[in-house]
Amino acid sequence: MIDIQLLGGLPRIEDPDPRAEEAINELPYAAEDRELAVALARRALRIDPACVEALLVLGEHAATAIERIAILKEVLAIHRRQVAAGQIAEITSNRHPGAKSMLAALSMLGDELLEVGDREGAKSCLQQVVEIDVDDRLGCRMALEELEGVGRRRS
Repeated sequence: MIDIQLLGGLPRIEDPDPRAEEAINELPYAAEDRELAVALARRALRIDPACVEALLVLGEHAATAIERIAILKEVLAIHRRQVAAGQIAEITSNRHPGAKSMLAALSMLGDELLEVGDREGAKSCLQQVVEIDVDDRLGCRMALEELEGVGRRRS
């Protein structure tokens, strides 16, 4: 689980509340206003601590790479817990209802891991994107090959 201190001491609530969706639905309108987006994401997380869309907003706006990585890893952990509990099916394509959030988390996490020098972690994230995102498979494969150094050898 994510370090609660990263989220400002938000409480864990067992039963998700549909009001979290209301807070998240307001996020696109707050995209240009970082403070409002973060406030709405925190509000959504107080209602539903497993709200991955809100975590993605916090991950995008976190101050440090360590915070961003921790938050993005929590998004992936929430997905694993939901699959293990039988709440959702494993995401195998970008047509799955939760695929957009999962792909965003994997892509952002891959970028962050690459920035901190974790090439293997970044490759793992990118490989998962390649396996899931059928619409961007070629672009992801090229990025993965570049990361692995294959693209340089072909040039």
